[in-house]
Amino acid sequence: MRSSQLAMIVALFRPLDTHGFSYSFERILDYARDEGVDLHEETCRTMIDAARPAWEKIRTLRHKAFAHSDSRFTIMELVAKLGGDATVFSTLLGQYEALLKHIYRQVGITQFPALKVQSEIVAGELGISLHAIAKTAGYPSI
Repeated sequence: MRSSQLAMIVALFRPLDTHGFSYSFERILDYARDEGVDLHEETCRTMIDAARPAWEKIRTLRHKAFAHSDSRFTIMELVAKLGGDATVFSTLLGQYEALLKHIYRQVGITQFPALKVQSEIVAGELGISLHAIAKTAGYPSI
């Protein structure tokens, strides 16, 4: 179970990672600017800024649970210590999806059937995982 949680945390961390070697929204904006593609960068930056508080929690989780293994706490305990609950994962996914849809629209893609199906799959899997995590940790059912 912990390896699935860690994989999710690492995956949620990467889109806003600012290191030059990671594929991130920042890099997409850089490429678009370099190629003269107008993604309405100011809107993208506003959306990135809105996602940053949830991402900061994920960044801290990645730091404590993955990069520098703090095994004294479960992932859910770390989430609680950060002043949140498991909704931080779905919130960040929703913010990423909104930003991707904005970028797609700017390059002429207006239909998102695959993204909708993928989003539903991810949301379902995320829900199942979160319920299993909560049950394993002894939290009441939600």
